[in-house]
Amino acid sequence: MTDTTATPIPAGIESPDEVHTRLGTLRFFDGFPDDATVRTLFDNLDFQRAVQAYLLALPALNMAAMRSALLEWGPVNSTAYVFEDLMHPRTVWLTANTSTSYTAIWIDLHDGPLVIEAPPGVLGAIDDSWGRWVVDVGLTGPDKGRGGAYLLLPPGYDGEVPGGYFVVRTNSFGMVLFVRGFLDEHGDPHPAVEVIKDKTRAYPLALAGRPPSMRFVNVSPEPMVGVPPGRLPGVGNARRGGAVGAARVVRSAHPGILRLDRHPARQAVRPRRAHARDPHRSRRGG
Repeated sequence: MTDTTATPIPAGIESPDEVHTRLGTLRFFDGFPDDATVRTLFDNLDFQRAVQAYLLALPALNMAAMRSALLEWGPVNSTAYVFEDLMHPRTVWLTANTSTSYTAIWIDLHDGPLVIEAPPGVLGAIDDSWGRWVVDVGLTGPDKGRGGAYLLLPPGYDGEVPGGYFVVRTNSFGMVLFVRGFLDEHGDPHPAVEVIKDKTRAYPLALAGRPPSMRFVNVSPEPMVGVPPGRLPGVGNARRGGAVGAARVVRSAHPGILRLDRHPARQAVRPRRAHARDPHRSRRGG
């Protein structure tokens, strides 16, 4: 008599008792891993998440290093860091060159909207705390190289927005403005530098009627390191005291990226209190 109570199992569906991998031999019983296999798999997931956290954090780490280097020479919003004599070998930066004069301003929007008056004839951009593009400034920006006033609005800003500005809504409170001035026909960077110093301003929108003065610092001869650390502890440093922490990013990155230090699967296997006694659950049980 034919047994009709068992469903034929297609080849490849069953879980083998042992799986040989680069992690070692993983052992299962009826498809369930034994304790040693569970520990091995979670340890591997932790390692993979640590690697991903580091790789995904590299842009933010770079911004953290840049912020720290710039703020050695003056506070946010009111200081322009100018490479008046081009960039020297004592400066360690990513992607920089020695044929244009850079000017940078570290921007902080915690106190509200900020106005940036961009000079004419420059090429630049504003990047957020993850090193991502916010807006072009200068030749490729809305001012088309003629110069103009940009109004940067912090995340969630719902106040009045006056006219007369290039309005930019942002996703983080901290960001950097970089513009390049060009050499003249004699290879001299200083004429462009003088225009930049004469026309560049940054000030709170609330002070638009009486803008404070801008401080310009020639950082060409100064030793400066604006690259991230090449080790995993740098991720924690960036979150605690660097660009990410200082910027208090709101919507600048996916929540899964921002919380890669937490392992949801490992947390899920921990015992939890009943919902009624868990202060972190809503009354709906969500």
